Amino acid sequence: MSESLTCPPYEILRFIGAGGLAHVWLVRHTVTGERAALKVLHDATIGSRAARLLAEGNLLRTAAHENLLQVHEVRETNRGPALV
Repeated sequence: MSESLTCPPYEILRFIGAGGLAHVWLVRHTVTGERAALKVLHDATIGSRAARLLAEGNLLRTAAHENLLQVHEVRETNRGPALV
């Protein structure tokens, strides 16, 4: 997490936590005010995992089930791909 994260139109509110492959941030959409989580790959895993994260995000965007998180969109950040 060496550089600050940017992902317009989302405002980064705070760091939530980290898992084995990604960091998770609380964000707020600057137009709608909606809050969401932003999942961004760790810097060290971007090259090898970016395609997998994008595929996961695109698949989950079309899925609707009570046991799955809703993926609103797949975005690019200044640190690589992310799921909102």
